[in-house]
Amino acid sequence: MLQDHPNIIKLYEMWEWQGVCFLVLEYCSGGELFHYILEKKHLNEKEAADIMKQLLSALVYLHKQGIAHR
Repeated sequence: MLQDHPNIIKLYEMWEWQGVCFLVLEYCSGGELFHYILEKKHLNEKEAADIMKQLLSALVYLHKQGIAHR
């Protein structure tokens, strides 16, 4: 069984109806990273390093679970 990771959105439920797949996901209020970076226009080294640490931590977790991110 997978454990929660603080940087990976939680999937609560999924189902299919008439060929359409529905996913019930955790609500995340922060918006998308891409838009955050565009809005800031410049990240200092610490901000960039903190973001990369979170991203790579989540990726390592997925790989250890045998899950490939695409």
